[in-house]
Amino acid sequence: MTPRANAAGYVDPTISIDSLNNNILGTGIIEPNLASRSELKPGNEYIVTFDFDTAYNEQNLPIYFTNPGYSVFNKTTGQIVYKENSIDELNPNRTNFSGTNLVYNESTDTWSLNNIVLSDVFEGLQLKISQNSTIPTLDTLNTGWITTNSGDINITISSRESKLIPWDCEIVFTSETSYTSQVESPLNIYDEFDNRLWFPNRIILGQSFPFYVINKSILDENGNYTLMDLVVQDYQGSSWGLDQEFNIQNDRILVGQVDSLNKWQGTSFIMDFFNIDSIDYPKTGSRYAISWERNFWDTDTFQFSLDSFENISPEKISSDLKKVRVVPNPYVGTNAMEEAVINPYLNQPRKVMFTNIPSKCEITIFTPSGVKVKTISVNNDYNSDDGIVHWDLLNEEGLEIAAGMYLFHLKPNFSDNVLNRKEVIGKFAIIK
Repeated sequence: MTPRANAAGYVDPTISIDSLNNNILGTGIIEPNLASRSELKPGNEYIVTFDFDTAYNEQNLPIYFTNPGYSVFNKTTGQIVYKENSIDELNPNRTNFSGTNLVYNESTDTWSLNNIVLSDVFEGLQLKISQNSTIPTLDTLNTGWITTNSGDINITISSRESKLIPWDCEIVFTSETSYTSQVESPLNIYDEFDNRLWFPNRIILGQSFPFYVINKSILDENGNYTLMDLVVQDYQGSSWGLDQEFNIQNDRILVGQVDSLNKWQGTSFIMDFFNIDSIDYPKTGSRYAISWERNFWDTDTFQFSLDSFENISPEKISSDLKKVRVVPNPYVGTNAMEEAVINPYLNQPRKVMFTNIPSKCEITIFTPSGVKVKTISVNNDYNSDDGIVHWDLLNEEGLEIAAGMYLFHLKPNFSDNVLNRKEVIGKFAIIK
């Protein structure tokens, strides 16, 4: 195995996360890391997006959304540079993912990203994607009263539809009416057990409430929080019946989402005040949070970039030049007529390495008496991390050098003279 060394003064490019454009519903973590310096593309921008699929139950009702893959798009070159998904586009009978990055759910016949995903290396980068949950799960640690001495309320999470709209919500209690129901029809409104409430009708439309529910996951076009909709379920208790009149003590309030036409899209949770004395109702200004752990969503886009600066540091190059070495030192050679181990018709190649050198430099080799033997010019890419150059032990005329002690002088050769101030003088031995 050939040793490898970083070029003197080389500094890894910085990965910049575009936080302004990363409006992400998934509650996991996406970490881009440097993996192969020689393949990096400084100045390039990348966008990570996720595939989406729907899981259904035996009644063919949607139960949650999955993310059976993801893609990395190089915005600078306009190309998809990495992709993992449950179906190989070139061969539909095969999957296209690394290791255990995707998992299969036999009961729903769906694929999803695993809790921990580690991509292969692409363009010198590697992604680590972490999800606390592969399907939406209530975050019980962060669900409850935000304020103290707030009062009492009963909260029931919808068993199915809550996973389709698993938004972080905050109930805000006010001293007067602060929200009026927007949904225009009871059609497709279910309770927490998927019992339909529109036939026979158990919904009371157009009611107003002394509280409102902020949707802290879905923002409007201006980046502001949106509101969840509220609608009353006419409820029959042990001591009261159905009357199509809203009574906050006897009825329930369904919290859900409506579309642009005010059609009900699903019930997230249900509020009621059963068996609670009115003096114990939530006080004005009280706030109650409902939080979720979510897998990454189809609308999630994660953007990052590599900086395009020339990654040579004057301070680092001065420090790194102290590490310049000749390897091996001493070099113990063989007779030129000695046969190679693998092929008896070839001699073993002879060479030494200069390690930890700058990507642009000139190395001059002398005898102890000052006679120049060889000049080696190194002209790698400015941002190259390759800090090694080989010398075949031949002089300027192509003849083998004699055994003995040799000196070398290394001088950086960058266009910026600030980087060329430090030079190196060293010695090495050749034994034959």
